[in-house]
Amino acid sequence: MKTNAWLGRMLCWFVVLLGISTGIIPATANAAPVLGPKKVMVLRVYFQDYAATSRYTQVQVQGFFSNLDTLWQNTSYTKININSVVSALFQLPDNRSLYIDDFANGDLSNGGKFSKVLNDAIANSTGLDWTNVDAVMVVMAETNA
Repeated sequence: MKTNAWLGRMLCWFVVLLGISTGIIPATANAAPVLGPKKVMVLRVYFQDYAATSRYTQVQVQGFFSNLDTLWQNTSYTKININSVVSALFQLPDNRSLYIDDFANGDLSNGGKFSKVLNDAIANSTGLDWTNVDAVMVVMAETNA
């Protein structure tokens, strides 16, 4: 059940980020149609105060995005597809508390913490081809089943 909830949240954020970054969620009604392959950079990260491990392997995350590609192709009438590049797991420079706020009903990156996660993940990624990237997604390491 946790995996489905995690995938559901991931899909919602992914759709919003991809929609905004590619113009699918247009600023005006006259926006040009978005067609073709969209490159998504998926950055797998863990916090400085965490062990270098994740519940989901690079191969598993790539599989999740292959499923999202199929879903995206089906919902766009095969006009858009997702080409994901999933990074190896790498460390963010700060502890979890500087990226995440914990609440009784879950956790969240409030205010500037969302931007900090994204900016630090991009700044600390290495060996990736950032040419023609349409969207970036950060997958924070989760070890709790």
